[in-house]
Amino acid sequence: MALSLQDQLAKKIKDLHPTAEVKKINKDNFLDIHIPSVHPKRGTHLFFNTSKDLIKTGFYCREEDFIEEILQRTKSLERYSQGIRPLGNPEFNSVEEAISSANSMLNNMVKAPIKASKEEQKGAKPTKEQASKKESDKSLPTQKEEAKAKQNSQTKSGPNKANKKESNEYCFDDPESFLTSIQLLRNYYLALSSSSNGFRTSFEKLLLDFTSLSVVPKIGDDILRIMHEDGFGIGALLLKPMHDAEKIYDEEFETHNEYVNYLEKYVSDINALSDQTLLLDTISFLIKLGNILDENESPSGNLSAQDRYFPVFLILKTNPNLELNRLKSVLKEIDYKGVDTLLLKASGNFKQLSADEKFALILYDFILVDENPGLDIKMDDITAAKSIYSRITQNKNVDQVLGGFDDNDSFEVFQFFNVYFEREGFHNFCLERWKELTSDWNPLKLQLVLGAIKHDFHPLTYVNNEVLDSYLEIYGGVATKNSESESASTKPNADSKKSAPKTEEKPKKGKKVKIGDRIVIDASTNTLICNLFHKILFVIITTGSNFKPEGEYDEDEDEILKYTDDAVNDVSQSALAMGSWFNYDEDDCADFVNETYEMIGELKKQSFILSDITASFCYIIHENIDTEEGRNDIVRFMMDHAQVDGEIDELEDINLDLNKSKILFGRLF
Repeated sequence: MALSLQDQLAKKIKDLHPTAEVKKINKDNFLDIHIPSVHPKRGTHLFFNTSKDLIKTGFYCREEDFIEEILQRTKSLERYSQGIRPLGNPEFNSVEEAISSANSMLNNMVKAPIKASKEEQKGAKPTKEQASKKESDKSLPTQKEEAKAKQNSQTKSGPNKANKKESNEYCFDDPESFLTSIQLLRNYYLALSSSSNGFRTSFEKLLLDFTSLSVVPKIGDDILRIMHEDGFGIGALLLKPMHDAEKIYDEEFETHNEYVNYLEKYVSDINALSDQTLLLDTISFLIKLGNILDENESPSGNLSAQDRYFPVFLILKTNPNLELNRLKSVLKEIDYKGVDTLLLKASGNFKQLSADEKFALILYDFILVDENPGLDIKMDDITAAKSIYSRITQNKNVDQVLGGFDDNDSFEVFQFFNVYFEREGFHNFCLERWKELTSDWNPLKLQLVLGAIKHDFHPLTYVNNEVLDSYLEIYGGVATKNSESESASTKPNADSKKSAPKTEEKPKKGKKVKIGDRIVIDASTNTLICNLFHKILFVIITTGSNFKPEGEYDEDEDEILKYTDDAVNDVSQSALAMGSWFNYDEDDCADFVNETYEMIGELKKQSFILSDITASFCYIIHENIDTEEGRNDIVRFMMDHAQVDGEIDELEDINLDLNKSKILFGRLF
């Protein structure tokens, strides 16, 4: 059986680095490989992103000192939100190219270069730059140089080398190839306004002005440039490129959609043939074409932002080297409010997406889930997305985020992903943003996100839904295994000692701890056994108390949890109110309160994830308190405890919202 792309990459890396350990393979777009010789901590890894059979590589590590030291030593790598990657984040079409880039990156990350095996050295294909440059620096040329050389070996050199043509402001001896690519874009705009003679006239005028003012000054041939710099003969200069473009369009594409899917090729040619000034002028020209389109004369009678500015998006997507301030001034020419900023962010070139904006994109991904093909948007899901975004980010001004979920223009901009990548590509893009959030946000917040998505989105969104599964494969929280249901009504059995859920982590090297006669904690098997009354008190305390975030237990600290006397008194009063359900007297209730506090402290000490235990206990409470009145009483005690210090903070507000729904409604899916 043929090896998958990730299998081939893993085998090559294992050949180069025998101690490498494959951590994840063939589960999603990411192949993760731990390489101890580069960094000993198992949390770090070399990764390959194999989306769409194109390969990107990088090194995952969040240690600032480690990253800074490397970036000071080499200019061929750059920082990104999760670690280090080759400069320009290039894409590779073959395993050999990707492995060469990855090994060059690893060589640059260690002070003494990592030696490849003799067989690999013998079989590896050197780049053209490597063959001609055998100097003391053994690292590969910058990946931006390599990518540019691939696009057009006769055009600009990489951004880190002097560019002879750009230095004297000339891009080409003959602009024919460039103008042919521009004319090929003409068919795209004409199809958007196929019945408009006025648009054709306006297009020709704009093209003449663009050629005269922006293209002719870039011609390196003095005679040809002088012939046209006064504006005469521009029509003749455009004649052959126009005929060539029409011939390509007619002969190479059976349908217009097939042509649109190939549009990136022509945009790449424009990038390769242009210097930065000409590229910015080209973007301006394309924006003007989008602005003058008459939607009343379009086939659909309506033109979205994605239709008008799709070629602009492709230029931004395939050219990451544009000077940001100059580009922003050009994008301001777009005649749709807010689309200039959104278009820039949608291109992904400048890493401008904040964590909250990445989260908004993920919610868009769930909005687009549909039981039928297409991009139908359910109003229930839009309402859910706005609510979830507001709760998780605490941003009440949701209409200003990415233009707002109700802003059609803004939403259409993000459909560029659907036009360019199609549905699968947009989903994969969002999965990468989710992977970044799993590094940026703590486990509790991620758990809240997943709980909110499952609870709030329209049920039809989750009929045979594979989208959610792919998110859960990257981060699904710590899975729990429910114990056998504890049979109880509003007065449950006081002696119930059935097991609480087990978290599916690797066994901890912890001890077995017994608290009183009713609680057993075994960190070696991730087992927690406690009474239902303990579970209720546990939820009340952890939902409304400011206990420390999840993390390693510090033995030097005096206290694991810090509770005020008011907080303890409030829990004690709640316990007394519930004691009659279990036939407990005042002393019994006090014992349960003390045991629960001690249990929480020991769980924290043994590095259990309290938020996961709280979530599972909420479901157990729903299953075992079978009257609405009893469940509402527990929710009321929980909310009262959150306000014991006079206010409900951000984390408590989120906890209350999610835990309340679990207790009242149980598992919805």
